Amino acid sequence: MKKVIFLFASAIALISCEKNVEFNNPAFQAQINGSLWKSSTMSATKSATGQVVLKGVSATGNLQINLNSSALGARTLGTINTSNFVSYSFANDTANFDYTTGITFAPVNNISLFSGGTGYTTSSLVATTGGSGLGLKVDIVANASGVITSVLVNSPGTNYRAGDLVNIVGLNSNASIIIQNVTKSNGEVTITEYDGATISGNFKFTAFDAGNNQTAACRDGVFYKVPVN
Repeated sequence: MKKVIFLFASAIALISCEKNVEFNNPAFQAQINGSLWKSSTMSATKSATGQVVLKGVSATGNLQINLNSSALGARTLGTINTSNFVSYSFANDTANFDYTTGITFAPVNNISLFSGGTGYTTSSLVATTGGSGLGLKVDIVANASGVITSVLVNSPGTNYRAGDLVNIVGLNSNASIIIQNVTKSNGEVTITEYDGATISGNFKFTAFDAGNNQTAACRDGVFYKVPVN
């Protein structure tokens, strides 16, 4: 009996969700700093070189997403590839706020292995040197030959920036990683559908306002069937 009730409730929820999507067609919205941002007007343009720009205007702020192409798949934000970029701006009674996923100094968010080096063993809290910041420590996995095969952030340190090349301390200290993005500037935009006329996808980000020294956190972002000009 419980299983039947659960299946019935699930079906009702699915129907309600489908109706909501139809009602909000097209849609461009997100949760930003814990509040719903929903565009009153929206647009998407595609340049002659294939780059896509989505713009949403609302009484609570304006959001723009720049993407390197209309190809399906995910793009990482806050990296040195600034062709994938988000900006969010608004004004209140006291100040103007302009948040971006540009390059800034902050604790490390994501890294990637650049060179596996030699002479390493699988370890945690391994120190690093180089780059623009201090204090980054990583967990490493090394194979039987002493080459690092994977690496994860353990302690993010301070004042690093995207693109920093950092060495991992060890017997030869010749393994290195690249800082992909930092805690004040990161995120992801995924295009799930593009039919030449409309574009759909989802997004999340953390962006910074250098002038006011604040960050904006966005989750559950979606653009659905936005017309492309």
